[in-house]
Amino acid sequence: MLAAWRGAGRSQASTHEFGGVNTPRSRAVRGEGAAMPLSRREREIAELVAEGLTDGAIAGRLFISRRTVEGHVQHIRNKLGFDNRAQIASWISRRRVLEVPRSSAVQPPNTLPVLLTTFVGRERDLVAIRQLLRRSRLVTTTGPGGCGKTRLAIQAASGALQSYPAGVLFVGLGSVSDADTVPRMVAAALAMIEQEGDAPVAAEVAARRLRQPVIVVLDNCEHLLESCAAVTDVLLRASPYVTFLCTSREPLRVSAEAVCKIGPLSLPRELVSPSVDVLLRSEAVRLFLDRVSLREPAFALDETTTSDVAHLCRRLEGVPLALELAAGRVGLMPLRQIVDHLGSRIQSLQQRDAPDRHQSVTAAMDWSYDLLGSVEQQVFRRLSVFRGSFTLEAAQALCRDLVAEDGPGILDLLTVLVEKSLAYLVPPALARYRCLELVRRYAWDRLHESGELDAMLERHHDYYFQLAEEVAPGLRGSAQAASLIRLAEDHDNLRAALEAGRGRQVEHRLRFVLALQRFWRVRGHVSEGRARVEQALAESSPAPTRVRAQALSVAAGLAWQQGDLARSRTWLEQCLAAWRALDDWAGIQYSLGNLGLILWHQSDVAAARACYEDSLSLARQLDNERETAVVQCNLGMLLAYQGDAELGEQHLREALRTMRALGDVAAVATVLADLGIAALGRDRDEHAHDHFVESLRIQSYLGARESLAVCAEGMATLAARRGQNDLALLLAGAAEGTRQAIGPAADPWSARVLEPWLRRERAAAGDAAEYLREEGRALTAAEVIALALGEA
Repeated sequence: MLAAWRGAGRSQASTHEFGGVNTPRSRAVRGEGAAMPLSRREREIAELVAEGLTDGAIAGRLFISRRTVEGHVQHIRNKLGFDNRAQIASWISRRRVLEVPRSSAVQPPNTLPVLLTTFVGRERDLVAIRQLLRRSRLVTTTGPGGCGKTRLAIQAASGALQSYPAGVLFVGLGSVSDADTVPRMVAAALAMIEQEGDAPVAAEVAARRLRQPVIVVLDNCEHLLESCAAVTDVLLRASPYVTFLCTSREPLRVSAEAVCKIGPLSLPRELVSPSVDVLLRSEAVRLFLDRVSLREPAFALDETTTSDVAHLCRRLEGVPLALELAAGRVGLMPLRQIVDHLGSRIQSLQQRDAPDRHQSVTAAMDWSYDLLGSVEQQVFRRLSVFRGSFTLEAAQALCRDLVAEDGPGILDLLTVLVEKSLAYLVPPALARYRCLELVRRYAWDRLHESGELDAMLERHHDYYFQLAEEVAPGLRGSAQAASLIRLAEDHDNLRAALEAGRGRQVEHRLRFVLALQRFWRVRGHVSEGRARVEQALAESSPAPTRVRAQALSVAAGLAWQQGDLARSRTWLEQCLAAWRALDDWAGIQYSLGNLGLILWHQSDVAAARACYEDSLSLARQLDNERETAVVQCNLGMLLAYQGDAELGEQHLREALRTMRALGDVAAVATVLADLGIAALGRDRDEHAHDHFVESLRIQSYLGARESLAVCAEGMATLAARRGQNDLALLLAGAAEGTRQAIGPAADPWSARVLEPWLRRERAAAGDAAEYLREEGRALTAAEVIALALGEA
């Protein structure tokens, strides 16, 4: 359904027999040559049967019910034509001998950052990590900041990709300050969509859904130790398939943790005249030379430079960050001068009581900072308020007062910082900048010392507040895709700006969340959006204002999307009262349409229809095309539910034409999904299929998820009508999982279309129905779309 809040080449169907379903979690059920004729879950259980485990023991090992295990075992026996468990065990033994290795062309999911420079050295550390990963599912690399923990973890995880068929996932915590965000980020990484509700529970649910090994690189844990320890401990107990490779300045201190201490790179021996061959045995030297070659290809290690290079690497104690920063100076001054300058700086910074023993990195950072001009230093300091990446325009907003008419522009100053390794351009577009987290924190300290921190946080907030309000209108028109991407790129900065704005006037804060609400809803960040708008409402005056009324409407919509109908109705009744007090007929029209939606979900069909008709009449009087289309969509579904399918479909088609004309692509996807359900109700299966396919392709393009559950249910119904029963149950499970994760609850018409065949198919499938449901619920959003489109 197209709620006002949300409005705020077909594949060959005949290939969709369950033996042809080809998702990452059920691909193995299809017989391809000598491939296993069992699903991965069945193969897993068969392996445990072969090990002699009872059904109860298997249930405990896999965190599923004994009844589910019994159903799996019976299904295995039926597929293979066996009478007892001994035959299963014997068959598994034979398969182990004959098993064909998995094709190397099939690559597991990989969200590791793409690195722009080569990895140098650390062979022993890589071996140590690999050995620890064989013994423990929680490995933490520890060491001081700047020693290369993150780079080493990425390299180790990348090399282990084929050992984790469910994926190698990266969760960076460097810019996270809220401990409650950790479980949400881990849940999102595991499930590939945001998990709504209680974050720790969501993370545990995501882990329990896993059916294959996955490794999560949890980076920069040191400032969130308690939260990281709690999350890893819970998830390791929740699923035998989860492995964590963490980076931290100190261990998490979880019972199952294996610690790999990371020290500096190996240093050159202290010789009077070291040879080139001897120097190249040092990892520190090799890293330094590699980074120098990127900036100064002509630089060569010869008899005139060996001593200085060796001395520099020893002075920097083999710390990778310091070496990279020093390499950035080559070409700006003679190597001997670099060594002399660095030596004098370290002489004055040998403070053995410094926290985290950062003397060498601090020396390199201080030195790099001192080499900047005064204006360059100011720009560098101010960049520290950005979280994640930022644009040139954003940097200009913070530094506009630093540019003189006859001086360098902000682009020139940023270029200097990039050249000196204090910032870098973010691939692939190279249109955004970023500072390494260690560098950003150093700059933050300098900004605090300068007395400018509060002023820069104000500017940062003002810039992103303005950005949100400027981009918001584009979320409903032809610029929708670009607008969604723009806000997604700056999501970390928007969050930081919201936090920094807690002291602002409540109306200002309400305007900020109103600007972002559409982005949160379309991209599935429903829990976050609801929490922020409800917090602002709780601190606002109950006196009716236009902004408060709009925020009440948003709060109602987000609560509805999460299935909280009672709270949604409370917010909406307050909203309607506010609009009436303001004598705002557009607001009244909008609220009546939304109230009709809630009343229908609460089974008060007559009252819902009355609200819809009043809202539609007002929308037409106000000449509001978009709101007319929104109400037509919802009224059309209700009319179809009441049996007037022809009039209902007429309203839906008019709504579709309007949304196409307005360029609201996300709304088009929603109306198409509803048209598909309406077509199913009239037994027009081909029309329904076409509508669902177009809607799914739009959602895939936008990264939208609002109508995913409706489409999955519709395609499940079509599969059931074609006799593709297992595929139907898989898709029904996927729809259920999607609704639980991001909402909303199924509307009465969709439920009426879905439930009859679903009950029938589940009864016919018997015990197998539960594991098909479980497999479907575990699919990611991308997998659901691929499965529904026949592209898995």
